[in-house]
Amino acid sequence: MSDLEKQLESELLRLYEAWKPPSRNRFLQMVKRTKNTALYRGPVKTVKFLLDRPESPGFTDLVRAGKSDLTVEALILQAKWKPLFTQAELDTAAKRLSDAEKKKSRSTTV
Repeated sequence: MSDLEKQLESELLRLYEAWKPPSRNRFLQMVKRTKNTALYRGPVKTVKFLLDRPESPGFTDLVRAGKSDLTVEALILQAKWKPLFTQAELDTAAKRLSDAEKKKSRSTTV
């Protein structure tokens, strides 16, 4: 694991701690090697895995709570992490955040 990947792992764990999702240990098990290694992917592969699927319940919960800054999507759009991801993955993250914010603003104006 490169130094940048180790830093990403630390940031993902910081997000997890800031959020402390109720009974959602799967994220933690995917990011950090634990006793249960069945779900382990490492930091970069976890982000890629999440981006390759529809919005996760965790993403939706964070956006609804007004904490989109704690999403994986927001994190990887920071310049520091861009070398770890393809432009398509970064575009997916940006679109997901944009769509979620539009959805949220529509629901608050209705």
